[in-house]
Amino acid sequence: MDTAYLSFLESLGGAIAVIENGAIAWCSKEALSYGVMVGAPLELLLPVEIGQEELSTVRQISLPNLGKRVYARVCATGAALVLALREDSTEVDSNALARTSRMLRIPLNEIMSTSKRLFERLEDMEDPVIQTQTASLNRGFYQLLRTASAISDLQQEEQEMPIHTRRVELKGWLERVMQPAISAVDTTGRTLQLALPDSVLLAQIDAAALEKALWCLLSNAVRYSPEGSVITLRLQKQEGHCLFTMCNPVTQPVQLSDLSGGFGRPLTVEAGDSGLGLGLLRVQRIVRQHGGILLLSCTPRGDFSASFRLPACRPNAVQVRSALQTEELGGFSRMLVELADVLPDEVYDSRNF
Repeated sequence: MDTAYLSFLESLGGAIAVIENGAIAWCSKEALSYGVMVGAPLELLLPVEIGQEELSTVRQISLPNLGKRVYARVCATGAALVLALREDSTEVDSNALARTSRMLRIPLNEIMSTSKRLFERLEDMEDPVIQTQTASLNRGFYQLLRTASAISDLQQEEQEMPIHTRRVELKGWLERVMQPAISAVDTTGRTLQLALPDSVLLAQIDAAALEKALWCLLSNAVRYSPEGSVITLRLQKQEGHCLFTMCNPVTQPVQLSDLSGGFGRPLTVEAGDSGLGLGLLRVQRIVRQHGGILLLSCTPRGDFSASFRLPACRPNAVQVRSALQTEELGGFSRMLVELADVLPDEVYDSRNF
């Protein structure tokens, strides 16, 4: 690298690292505080194996090897990659989260119980206006339940509670989980298609948590894609790993900071109709608990993708379980809860349950 280029990088300020030929070729003084060293191979930064060429297609990536909240914005410049390191400064009080989630659920349970009795009476009236309004009310309940669930998830992660895992054949599991979503996504004017491998693919997963991560990615895909578009969920087998990818076209180029702000943005009024911004934060943390990594990318032609890669296991691998089950939703459909912000009201018509 020439002197002018290095001077330019130094003028940017902050923690900057340059990768060339699969290793760190240069880093700023600020990057040293993250444990980055010149000459260190790329593999030391990442929790799973990923090459420089593949990393060049990514716009933002979490780097848990450098710290729990560290991530990097990636910029390809010729044969080199420039990583701008950041640390998510969002501090979360896990006790406050637990209290908030609990206090949300108490009135939610009362509202749902009362609404159910009310709906049973209103349905007999066969009034289209009333049926539309009750569907909207029912959807609102599911949206609040989703918020309570998201807060509970963050509380568990902040306390670093273990996940409950079992060995799962991913192709069959994904088909079963996503089959109801195909018709649900159709109601939004979009199409969901699955691209699955021919071979058996096993992984040690917390099925409920991973399902939740997929619903979060699908919710984002529906939110940011235009009507008439095709959303693709792809499962691929890689050596020693399984790769999940949610890909969708977008109406305009995606600024990854708008989606994640470091995989989570503060809860501010400015968040507006775009939601709390907890979706990708939940996904990133679930993936990290599984020993994987979340990648975000956007092509010049306007295709956005969110991918995560998890360690696969051998067919004869010993099954390992941890002590904690992830939170259940009291019989409510997880799909309807997690997609409540993007599905239309009519999906939540109580006559469909």
